[in-house]
Amino acid sequence: MEDLAAAAWGALTAAGGTLALSFIIAIFLGIVALTLLFVGSAVVALEQFARASRSWRNRLGFGLLWSGVVGVAYLYRYQPELAVQPWTDWLRAWTIASAASIGAVAFAMCGVWLLIEKLRPFALTLGNALLLGIGYALVVGGSDNLGYALAPLATTGGVAA
Repeated sequence: MEDLAAAAWGALTAAGGTLALSFIIAIFLGIVALTLLFVGSAVVALEQFARASRSWRNRLGFGLLWSGVVGVAYLYRYQPELAVQPWTDWLRAWTIASAASIGAVAFAMCGVWLLIEKLRPFALTLGNALLLGIGYALVVGGSDNLGYALAPLATTGGVAA
């Protein structure tokens, strides 16, 4: 009877392991598909909208808008105690944080503009995919396992190839 129970347990373990592996592969393929969708959407957005935008007024408006968003993110992260203060204190701190972020946002916008103007769409797509893989590898690299850290980079390198 013990042999039958051990054989049944072995069969269930093998079946469960196979099912888990199937789910892991399905999740991996889903992540790769979403990565391709993201990269494709980014390229379409850059090609259709960013390259076509020539108005300095629009660029200035969006730069100020993003500076305001960065100001909110800064306050949320570094000064959460303002949530219980009067709104005038929060507005003053947000204005200061947003004004301080204008330089960083302008630098980022100029960098993106230079990349869009100087790089061909294929090179921009390839660079986007590889940087995405490097970013995932750095995030996963915190697990202190080299194999796990190299998997996203190898995957996106293969997709880019």
